[in-house]
Amino acid sequence: LQVLDSIKRDFPNVMVVLLTGHPTADTALQGMKQGAFDYVIKPPDVDELTKTIRDAYLYREDRIAEQQQNTIKEIRERYPE
Repeated sequence: LQVLDSIKRDFPNVMVVLLTGHPTADTALQGMKQGAFDYVIKPPDVDELTKTIRDAYLYREDRIAEQQQNTIKEIRERYPE
């Protein structure tokens, strides 16, 4: 979880998927509170891991699109035609 803290501090927009061989509910909950996108147990099922990575990517893409729309809206409100 220390690595997660460093990643989220230095790269707050990165979607992090925790991969652990020692799962506990407390660790999973703490990781999610610290900004992890999801939590996968080793050894991961390849299909599950692929879906989790795809979901993280799509979530990030949606956030980027939302931020862009908000920026466009703010610009149009500030500088109407």
